[in-house]
Amino acid sequence: MPQRALRACSKVGCPTLVKSGRCPQHAQPARQRYAARQKDPAQVAFYRSQHWRKLSLQIRAERPVCERCRARPSRSVNHKSGDWRDSDPGNLEAVCQVCEPRLTGRQHGRKSGNRNDIRGGSQNTDGRDRDRLRTRHSHDREIWSGIS
Repeated sequence: MPQRALRACSKVGCPTLVKSGRCPQHAQPARQRYAARQKDPAQVAFYRSQHWRKLSLQIRAERPVCERCRARPSRSVNHKSGDWRDSDPGNLEAVCQVCEPRLTGRQHGRKSGNRNDIRGGSQNTDGRDRDRLRTRHSHDREIWSGIS
């Protein structure tokens, strides 16, 4: 019976030919991959602390509008530097529920934290969205309302 053709390692950019999956250089046991995705317990404890909750409420009360898009109400507080230990008010920014996933996704090394980034709206020079992002449902309503 003929053997299956070798294919490239599933790690992006690795040219090593293997039968399936990853080459020995990029293979990791499942337990190591799982551990790499887990958050630091100290970080989890910090965000659950009473201190952070009070500070977050205070920042959102002082800055009720998103500091990124300046169009929507702020819903969460983000560390500008990405370091959760630096809770200086100058390092904190109030962001809305659309801007927050974009920021946290970039801080964690993802190209985009939000699928709406690809749909985007064009940007003004001051960084605000010129075209408002629409949800799929509002867009569908506009299409269906024109048919009847």
